[in-house]
Amino acid sequence: MSETRTRADKDAIVLPVKRTDGVTLEERLTKNAYQNILPARYLRKDAKGEIVEPPEKLFRRIANNIAL
Repeated sequence: MSETRTRADKDAIVLPVKRTDGVTLEERLTKNAYQNILPARYLRKDAKGEIVEPPEKLFRRIANNIAL
């Protein structure tokens, strides 16, 4: 078997390891998701654009709306 890598191998997407053993939400999410994506896109903000809910409350809010 050849040791050379194909172009498809070089361009393959590498996904982060799924974290399921963390106790807190911050431990279970990637650093990028917790510190950048959630605040920029999903956390509630006030009129000044300042975040007014922690990430843990975001998931509770979503779960409550799905349960309706």
